[in-house]
Amino acid sequence: MKNPTTDEKGQTNATEQGEATIKGGAASSTLDLNLNSAPVRQPQQTPAPAEARKRLAAIAEDREYRRPRKIEGIELFSLELERVRAKGRTVAHDRQYVLGELAFAGASYAQVEGAQAKVVTQSGKEPNVEIMGPLKIWPWAQQHWKPSNSRLRNIVRAGALLAAEADRLIAEGETLPEPEPEAQQETEETVQTKAEEE
Repeated sequence: MKNPTTDEKGQTNATEQGEATIKGGAASSTLDLNLNSAPVRQPQQTPAPAEARKRLAAIAEDREYRRPRKIEGIELFSLELERVRAKGRTVAHDRQYVLGELAFAGASYAQVEGAQAKVVTQSGKEPNVEIMGPLKIWPWAQQHWKPSNSRLRNIVRAGALLAAEADRLIAEGETLPEPEPEAQQETEETVQTKAEEE
């Protein structure tokens, strides 16, 4: 199985072992009115009451003064994990990955996003990572390796995979250790301080 090597534009250089060095690159993205005819009015379809209520509930939940609600990263992780679970990759399915595959896969996508951030900051160019080969720590076949030129997409995949690993550990009976007394006290003081500031 061969990993991609340097292309004609020199955007990516992948080693035999599957490591890839992002060198940069750039991605480019790129009415007919008939004034003599009167517009044809289409009859408006009134949504069913249940559908209308659903739309209103969505608007009330996701908008404030006509502005979209800002979704948070933890929600994106959860939505991505739900999407994957719907495809049959349940917790029971994931229990087979006892060698840390889910954690290594999540770390791989997180590492790609980190490399993208570094390239953008240092060179101002968006690297093309979609043609790079898997990292050394990628646990599965190359066909399952799908990095994206979207940094957010990569970090969301990473978060969902790490959340799946947490689910697997919980299913195996893992629990978080009790915090040390000092740490517990510090946490309570921090919460109280934040409450006072608000």
